[in-house]
Amino acid sequence: MPTVRLPMRATVRESHEILRCCADIERNEGKLTLDAGPCERFDPLGATLIALAVARLEHAGHGPVELVPPSDEGVARFLREIAFPLYVTGTSEERRAAPRHGTLEMRQLERLDPVYLKDVADLLAGRVPGTSEEVSHLIQLCLNELLQNVMDHAESALGCLVHTRWHRQEQNVRLAVVDGGMGIFEAICRQRGIRFPPPATTGCARLWA
Repeated sequence: MPTVRLPMRATVRESHEILRCCADIERNEGKLTLDAGPCERFDPLGATLIALAVARLEHAGHGPVELVPPSDEGVARFLREIAFPLYVTGTSEERRAAPRHGTLEMRQLERLDPVYLKDVADLLAGRVPGTSEEVSHLIQLCLNELLQNVMDHAESALGCLVHTRWHRQEQNVRLAVVDGGMGIFEAICRQRGIRFPPPATTGCARLWA
């Protein structure tokens, strides 16, 4: 069974390594082991990109995927809190039935969810120092526009995966939105009648859509 080993730090600073892992995940057509053993840190972008790659693999009819949990118990606990294991090894029914923890866990959205948007606005207003109700409302509007843009233009059969996380130490909220669309480059190629390049050269770019 092939194994894809995740980077030690699955964060935005290591985005190139994460995208390379995502491309490796999507290339597999049979059973796959995802090894998170060496991981020492995840952030919303890293966790969401990897979860999307697994979702795309599943949507293509491939898998299943086994997850080797991180050796670091703090990282393993974080992944359980955001329901990451369910997005790697669970079914869509199990994900929908998972208990909610406010905006902590990842969500797969196939349409706009006003309750989720309000949860994000309330998290910003209640946790981030200096965020007024007016500012949190404006951010809610921006998030609404971002998600609506995904639903209208990304042509993603998976919708999008989102993850909102409150960071106590930095006193801020980090939000990741990742869709499974074809990406701007391939969309332009299609509009101009240009043949798509082989997936091996565009896999990473598509994950940034």
